Amino acid sequence: MLNLNFNLYNSVLFAGILQGIIFAIVVLINKKYNHKSNFYLAALISSFSFNNLQYYCADIGLYDSTFFYNYVFIPFCLIIPVYFYLYIVQSLYPENKITFKQKLLFVPFYIGLFFCVLYKLFVGLNFREEVLNFFYPIPNIIEFLAIIFNQIIYVIVFFKIKKFEK
Repeated sequence: MLNLNFNLYNSVLFAGILQGIIFAIVVLINKKYNHKSNFYLAALISSFSFNNLQYYCADIGLYDSTFFYNYVFIPFCLIIPVYFYLYIVQSLYPENKITFKQKLLFVPFYIGLFFCVLYKLFVGLNFREEVLNFFYPIPNIIEFLAIIFNQIIYVIVFFKIKKFEK
């Protein structure tokens, strides 16, 4: 039997996850919020909620960290800043379309997702220990690089907002 760790922190986190998913669904289905910026806001909130859901399930003890990284982990941390950036840009300049250069911001997420799927495939196919040891730190490296990527995006957004205010 599972010994799950429910506490106040986890309860608040779970409430936020549910609220985020419900908010995203309402924004996406309601015609009143039919704006490009609201789409990116819903994508941001749902990505954030699913990212938190991954860690919530690990924190309450639904699975251990090995199972989490071997089978569950999806690098939402790399797509959250992209949706944040696109939400801000579309809020400030709703008439502008997303450029190719801005679409390139999705590349780190796709690269991270590729390596995570590759690692899960290697684990599932029971590859040799040497191969798995090479790929083992990849989820942690992705999370570390996501921190740097987030900070870069936040600085870019800051300057975009400052430029818009002038």
